[in-house]
Amino acid sequence: MILDRLLGLIALAFFIGFIGIIALSVKQPALIVVAVIGCALVVYDFWRQLVRR
Repeated sequence: MILDRLLGLIALAFFIGFIGIIALSVKQPALIVVAVIGCALVVYDFWRQLVRR
């Protein structure tokens, strides 16, 4: 169970880092908004699946 949370947290960090690099290198306002919404959905899913068991 702790390994699931650790791997999920690592995947979350890599995903947010990847999307952040793309959004900041392109610098289009619409892409930044979509990236923030996408990251918020991923964090919400992480919270629902792994933290609140």
